[in-house]
Amino acid sequence: MLTAAQRVKFMKLARAAHKNAAPNQPFDGWRHDEMQKACGANSVFAVNHTWGYDALMRHFAILACDYSTAAYFADAEERRVRWVLQGLTKDLEFLKMSGVDASYIECIYHQAGFTPGDFMDATLRDLLLMIPMIDTRIRNLAREVGHELQALPTAGAPWYFRGQRAGLFRDYMDRIRLQAMQATAVDPAPRKEAISA
Repeated sequence: MLTAAQRVKFMKLARAAHKNAAPNQPFDGWRHDEMQKACGANSVFAVNHTWGYDALMRHFAILACDYSTAAYFADAEERRVRWVLQGLTKDLEFLKMSGVDASYIECIYHQAGFTPGDFMDATLRDLLLMIPMIDTRIRNLAREVGHELQALPTAGAPWYFRGQRAGLFRDYMDRIRLQAMQATAVDPAPRKEAISA
């Protein structure tokens, strides 16, 4: 479900999109149809407040010809994935009991054989595929050193990947697995497995 603040932003954008794209159609019916196209739900109470909201805002921004907003929401998932990777870096740092900087994640990226070679230019697809790789590494390390996952930095604010509120992270991981399976069906080229760094 969208938050109250998200609903306000969305409705403002939806009105602008309606005025630009379909001023002669009844607003609510048109909005519901476009919402269904954008994210598969026609009610703000049925839209996921992360990636569903991003898809919704991107779609309506394009209809409103608000290209700066469309660009912002087109990049939203990549920003979120990089934030998740930063959190996972904190877990690795905690488990290794040493500083782990961005180069550790970049090393895993390179060992996985992803292209382009520059991590900053990594595709969203490859960044998404890195999350389960790194999460698996974290789980294995935690088991080796005898730490519970609930004791890791990402169990608390601002991440909540572990422990009581881990459901969103689990949903996100499920979504990544689904995308990976869909991508494999389209792109059967084998990828080198990441070697634990």
